[in-house]
Amino acid sequence: MSDNHLLDIYLPEHVRTWFEQMYYQPINERATLEYLSAHSREFLVESPAALYADHGIVHMRDVAARMLEVLDVVNGVLIARRTDQELERFLKSYGLLLVYLHDIGIKEFTPFARRMHPELAAQLVFSPEFDELVNEVWSENYGNLAWRLLLLSRDGQFRQPPETVLRELMALCFCHSKSKVPSQLLSQPARLRSLMQRVIGTDLHALYELDDSSLKRAPMHGEVSPSRGADLDRYYYGNFEAESFSWMLENTPGAMRLVQDAIDTVRALRCADALRQRGTVQKTSGGYEVFVSQQTGNALCTLRFGDERLFLMELDLPLSAGEANIAGSALMREGNLRVTFHRGSFSEPDAMQRAAGYAAVVLDDICEDVVGSFEHPLDEKVFHQLPGPARTAAQIKILLENTDDNPAFVPEVLRQLQEINPEVARRCVPVPSLQNSTPLESNRYLNAGELDWDVDRRKALIGKMEASGQKIDRIDVERAFQHVRMVTLEAGDVMIEAGTPAGFVYLPLGEGLQITPLGGYQSFSIKGWFPVGSTGVIRGAARNANVVAGQRLDVLIIPKEVYLRHWYWPYTFQEVRDLIEGEHVHI
Repeated sequence: MSDNHLLDIYLPEHVRTWFEQMYYQPINERATLEYLSAHSREFLVESPAALYADHGIVHMRDVAARMLEVLDVVNGVLIARRTDQELERFLKSYGLLLVYLHDIGIKEFTPFARRMHPELAAQLVFSPEFDELVNEVWSENYGNLAWRLLLLSRDGQFRQPPETVLRELMALCFCHSKSKVPSQLLSQPARLRSLMQRVIGTDLHALYELDDSSLKRAPMHGEVSPSRGADLDRYYYGNFEAESFSWMLENTPGAMRLVQDAIDTVRALRCADALRQRGTVQKTSGGYEVFVSQQTGNALCTLRFGDERLFLMELDLPLSAGEANIAGSALMREGNLRVTFHRGSFSEPDAMQRAAGYAAVVLDDICEDVVGSFEHPLDEKVFHQLPGPARTAAQIKILLENTDDNPAFVPEVLRQLQEINPEVARRCVPVPSLQNSTPLESNRYLNAGELDWDVDRRKALIGKMEASGQKIDRIDVERAFQHVRMVTLEAGDVMIEAGTPAGFVYLPLGEGLQITPLGGYQSFSIKGWFPVGSTGVIRGAARNANVVAGQRLDVLIIPKEVYLRHWYWPYTFQEVRDLIEGEHVHI
């Protein structure tokens, strides 16, 4: 199923298209070099917003797809577990609505709009231009939002009109900003309510004059700004301070559960936004490619001016350069964050150190967003209806894949990250590279279970390997099994495809693998405890055979880096001679 078709299940295509055409297409258009050179003095005097990461249509679609992935991963792991129906009928639809709302304020593409876009998005929700959308979300009951709010209102779970609560739920898109809403506020509904009141009730330019710390401290007192009255008087007919967002303070079970669901969806939004696509697919809002220079480690940007000219511009922007070298970032099913890099090798030592420093800056930023999203859970004494998640934010590890082209790169990243943020550096764990492996094999590995064998079971396996002819006297039973995983193959499963990169060695724990070599050679089956795929790993060449499971069996998956470092111990000629002579003596 395509990403777009999957999104249709939770938020119809025509609704997403409305957001894209109304708010995100203008961002793409106003970020072009032609537009900026004609309309923006900012472009001529400082690094413009045009050179920052994409906030246009493609970015929205990417974050939307990641939102669904994040909710599936964190459910029960980093947030309290919801039933499949609760996840599918509320959190995912509400989550996609927040995704498409969260950056609409950047539409004007000015420094003011960039800084104030979280507040602007929250205020726009209450404007007449959103009436038609909100009415459709309500009347069509997208994500079961309307029906749930109607039932809660009918049962006296909160006192506000349910249609107003819907707009307030949408306004929580403001909370995607970690600078405006630190993670601890997500666990304090009373303080968060006060902040939301000030955000929607105060003139934007007045908010602009407040620094972020003042905004977060200041409670809502008195009347709303005159400029906001026209919009807000339509929903709050009495005392704005008493009425607005009052559902967040109700102590009824239904209202408290609504708060918990809304806050956990906001957490997923912050995480999904942090895991946006980077690296070789990274572009600016204007569609300009951003990539890392092999020569300097800096960011390069290709700026098109019409159809005639293309400027290749080097930028000394640590965040842009670091992001350009991020090949991928994703939450694993156990709740850890895995980050991969495109390259670790650069032309000059200074360039490698510079690139590692830039990568450290980005890692610190990503970690703050991802880990911070799940810190400070709601007080279980108050929000006690759901059991706590399996893991806490403090237990999230950052798994950094080594780079094939330079084993020294990730250690240098960690060294510099230690200087920037020791707490983040302590979370980081180098893991073997999966760069030269197929999606089939790497996905199988990442989805396989962690190996939890005790020492005796490891030694028993090594003993069976020795009986099959493997040299085992230098295998360290502790280090050799680090990062090794186990998977169960079913009959007919393809384990290795001929002609593909060799990224893993497999150790079958029984018979059942069928090997078909290239070159017209006859197929054969292999007994258990023989390393399969080791020749391609050792010589650094493509696979030279197809390997298929003939029956159900368990297989250990050993990453190439681990195998070469801890399992690869060939015999010398004399050792083989002694073994054969020993066999003859035994006979």
